[in-house]
Formats: sequence, structure tokens, C-alpha cells
Amino acid sequence: DHWADRVHQVAPGATVVGMPDSGFFLDHEDEHRRFNTGLRFVFDTMHAAEGVDQDCVRAARQKKGGGEAWRCMFAEFTAPHI
Repeated sequence: DHWADRVHQVAPGATVVGMPDSGFFLDHEDEHRRFNTGLRFVFDTMHAAEGVDQDCVRAARQKKGGGEAWRCMFAEFTAPHI
């Protein structure tokens, strides 16, 4: 974790803990195709791959098709990599 590493650089004995500060949204498309489609659009448009867990991004890019990194915005896909 980036922040844990930075804290340990200046305070090697520090204990670092974390908690989610936003909801855990499920990967679910509504009947109007607005939720997932909208999030994927934002992820791609904002080049958000740098802002999510990089292990998740690497794993998503190695899967067939390689275009599922946007799913790393969802806890169900990121949690196994933390």
C-alpha cells in the first residue's frame, strides 16, 4: 500500500490501518443500463486505472479480452488483491 509505505519511511514503528471511506457498490447493471455503463465511461474517460488497486488492474488485463480493468472500481473485484 502506497500510504503505509510512506508512513513507514518516516515512522518505521508506526502501525497503519485503514477503512473504506465510501460504499462497496456491487457490479450490477440496472434495467436502464446506466450504472455500470456510466461507471465504465467515467473510468475510461478519466483514465482512472491509476487510481484503483494495481494488482487488480494487472489481473484484469491478463484475462481474455483484457478490457475489464474498470471493474476494479468494485470491491468484489478489488478485495481479493488487498
